[in-house]
Amino acid sequence: MGEEDMEEGVLPGKKEKPPPASNSDIATAGLPTLLRKFPHLLIAPVISFCLIVALCSFGIVHATNASYDLEGKQARDAALGAADGLAQELSSASKAALSLAAVVKMSPNWSFLEANFHVLAEELFRQ
Repeated sequence: MGEEDMEEGVLPGKKEKPPPASNSDIATAGLPTLLRKFPHLLIAPVISFCLIVALCSFGIVHATNASYDLEGKQARDAALGAADGLAQELSSASKAALSLAAVVKMSPNWSFLEANFHVLAEELFRQ
């Protein structure tokens, strides 16, 4: 026990210390132990996680609703524009038909209408 222990650098009667653990070993082995001793350490991360999830969910729902509202407004505007255009076309078409009806009432003679049809048609298309 004398010479062998002296060669290795171990004093008689003392135990050899294990090599120091790396930081990853300490973190891996110490985290569960630390959380078992102090479970309140999880409160802040859990609250932060829940808050982030809630805010992201709110943002997604809000953006989706805003998109649907915008699409609805654009569709409504397009429908109103089409309806206005159609109303103008019908108005101009009805004016021409009413003018032709007035000419027919004034002179129901077909030969008059046949002779003046091209002039009447040009006038009606200008309106």
